Amino acid sequence: MVVFGNLSGSNIPVTGGAEFIGSHVVDRFIEMENEVTIFDNMSLGKMEFVELSNFGTPMLLNLTLKSQKITN
Repeated sequence: MVVFGNLSGSNIPVTGGAEFIGSHVVDRFIEMENEVTIFDNMSLGKMEFVELSNFGTPMLLNLTLKSQKITN
C-alpha cells in the first residue's frame, strides 16, 4: 500500500482521475478525508469511474491541458 503522508483535509488535484487507475487514487484521497478535483479530458476516462466512488463525490473538470508555444 502506498502511504501519502498526512494530507488529511487537503484539496488535491488529480489528472486522469476519471480513468481506471486514477479513480482508485481519487478514492484513496477521499477516504483520507481530502477534497479532490479531477482534471480529465474524458478521452479515456469514464463517468462511471467517478460515479462509483465509495467515499464521496469529487469535483470533475472536463478539460484538456495543452502546452502553448512561448515566444519572446
